Amino acid sequence: MFVAFIASFGEAVRATLVVSIFYAVGLLVYRLKFAPLAGFPGPKLAAITGWYEFYYDWWLGGKYLFHIEKLHQEYGPIIRVNPIEVSISDPTFYNEVYVAEYKRRTEHYDAFAQGLNFDGSFLLTKDHDLHRHRRKPFEPSFSKKGISSFYSILVEVSLKLEARLLRLKGTGNVVRLDHVFACYAGDIMGRLCFDDVAIDGNGEFLDDEKFAPDWYNVLHMMVLQVPLFTAFPWLAQIIKLVPKRLLLWAFPQGHAFNTFTEVARQRVRAIINLGDSNVESKPASVFHALANSNMPDSEKTEDRLTIEAQILLAAGTVTSARTIVMAAYYLLTDTRLQSELRSELRKPMNGWPDRAPTMAELENLPLLQAISKEALRLVNDDMQF
Repeated sequence: MFVAFIASFGEAVRATLVVSIFYAVGLLVYRLKFAPLAGFPGPKLAAITGWYEFYYDWWLGGKYLFHIEKLHQEYGPIIRVNPIEVSISDPTFYNEVYVAEYKRRTEHYDAFAQGLNFDGSFLLTKDHDLHRHRRKPFEPSFSKKGISSFYSILVEVSLKLEARLLRLKGTGNVVRLDHVFACYAGDIMGRLCFDDVAIDGNGEFLDDEKFAPDWYNVLHMMVLQVPLFTAFPWLAQIIKLVPKRLLLWAFPQGHAFNTFTEVARQRVRAIINLGDSNVESKPASVFHALANSNMPDSEKTEDRLTIEAQILLAAGTVTSARTIVMAAYYLLTDTRLQSELRSELRKPMNGWPDRAPTMAELENLPLLQAISKEALRLVNDDMQF
């Protein structure tokens, strides 16, 4: 009986191998000859398998966007970069791709950021109408008027950052500006999201003597893991099954992420329990406004709002900090530009810190605006944190 079992098992393995080979060959032929994107130029390997992209983004640490630029030079303005995606390098085509709802209703690209365990957030909502429904309560807070109402927060945190750096003057201590600005942006986002509540459980990030390296590291880790979890979305579900103690033993850096998640949940829970008793003498924080919006209760659950909070805190910190770092680097390496910016800022900053310049005054400074826009352009070309 045992011999018969071995023989039948061997046959099953061989049959599986044959089926797998036929499936792989059929998939290869389909992707190269019959898939909707089969007519687009590009590397054949990229058209056949997603492993081509994964190699550049994971193994080489996010280098695929640079490789894509070279591929455009070789193959043209519209190329196939993996089995289901094309890349467009043609500014004149922008208005054909990004259109208003009346012209073409679009849905979220579901393959983007799969496996990050942030399902349910408005950013990753696939359905067009549900995405708009979930996004709408955020819009007032991030309109120009909404940002203006939070301007005093920007001034307060800027003063705090200035005080921290002035205390270091003459000490000979070396600080990492990416850590510094991650603290700065993180504290601003914490106040915007939850009022003046510290979001790391102990104090604001700028209160940390070493500029909260764990905060920077957890964000850096999240960005680096995007290609892995996008390629293997089931990994997040497997990791959920691993006991937390074992996971932290294997990956100690994960402790900071757990802390980040738990504190976000605590802040959301506190806001939900607080109801509409928020202080009316100052602008409501993003999540106070969200919790008291007319969204149905099913959209204001603790779990879903915690995910929204994590994304908003992380994304707002990463993008803002990276942009400021980019601008700071080029300013520090160009003394002429420094001098010109100082001259332009001399009048509006004359009363600092007793009087902060208004947003309107800063918006009317051409060099400052040019530096801000150029930093944003450069960051979008190289969005690695």
